[in-house]
Amino acid sequence: FVTIAVAFICLLTWQRLRAEQELLDSTAQAQQQSLATIISENLTQVIDRGRTVAVAAESWLSGDHRETEQRLASMLAIDDIFLNLSLYDTSLQRVYSSSPGSVDPLADGELQSALLTVDRTAARTATVLVSSREQENLWAVPVLFPITDDIGASKGFLLVTLDLGYFLGLFRNID
Repeated sequence: FVTIAVAFICLLTWQRLRAEQELLDSTAQAQQQSLATIISENLTQVIDRGRTVAVAAESWLSGDHRETEQRLASMLAIDDIFLNLSLYDTSLQRVYSSSPGSVDPLADGELQSALLTVDRTAARTATVLVSSREQENLWAVPVLFPITDDIGASKGFLLVTLDLGYFLGLFRNID
């Protein structure tokens, strides 16, 4: 009788442990899906904010330098995700930079060739430019936004540098 009771208790314990493990697994999966949704939404918002800066930058390429420069500086100061921004015309010459003394990221042949492969007609396409060689600033990711006029003709490009440390601070307290 004791053997049967011990076997029954072991069976119940094993079933309970299995049920708890399944509950733990489903909870972990739900948390991971929630985190993936949060990260995806935040990245979407960052890209949308970059598009907003690109719309403002279009004024620069239209000749409104003074007011646009102030607007771009304000946008850069307000938004912690952007480290700097540069504006390029259709011949890929830098015409504006929030950090004029900085090295032109497109002077690197690898980034220049990546820029040449971008679809110049896709007004809403953002392109992450990644270099295959090691860089000092792996926390800074350049993202390119094509700038078009009202009819969709290419006017140039906006290159913003995203600070990946922004996301570290944003997600610091998420389990």
